[in-house]
Amino acid sequence: MFLGRRIIFGKLELQLTDALVLAALLSFSVLGLLFLVDGWALLILKNFAVGLLLLGAAMVTPRIQHRFWRFLVRVAAITLSYAYLFGAVDKLQLVFHSEWLDYYILDFEQWIFGFQPTLWAEKFTTPLLTETSMRCCEMRASLQSTSRIHSASLSSVALILGLDHIVVRRGPQGREGHVLG
Repeated sequence: MFLGRRIIFGKLELQLTDALVLAALLSFSVLGLLFLVDGWALLILKNFAVGLLLLGAAMVTPRIQHRFWRFLVRVAAITLSYAYLFGAVDKLQLVFHSEWLDYYILDFEQWIFGFQPTLWAEKFTTPLLTETSMRCCEMRASLQSTSRIHSASLSSVALILGLDHIVVRRGPQGREGHVLG
């Protein structure tokens, strides 16, 4: 049964993010089997194991009483699932096309803009901007997978951005000295 942002199978309640990850695992397994990619049996076995772990986390998470631990388990389960999916798709990248198609995209960008936007944007790149963008993307992905945004996430943003500022100003030793010192 589908209720808004939740899917219920008996006593198991999945959020849409869970269903999306499970659908990706299933589709990667089917593609691996259909096209017999290198290591297809291991890919299917790993996908099955990750799916079971995600289902286990979905079953355990609602039973956790403390909000912080429930939030942490939920974010960890989805973040680790996304990380696994990123690596699992590696063998499937050239299933439909036997070669990389980057040159088509580069030619299309050149045709539309008259220049390469990626190369143009390089002049605005700084270490602080790169770190900040990376952290914002990570937090966005983690927060999208949770049902509520907690007030702790705002303090996490400030902490991460502050640490990134220290890294840019003082190098990697600056973060270590600031956090441990």
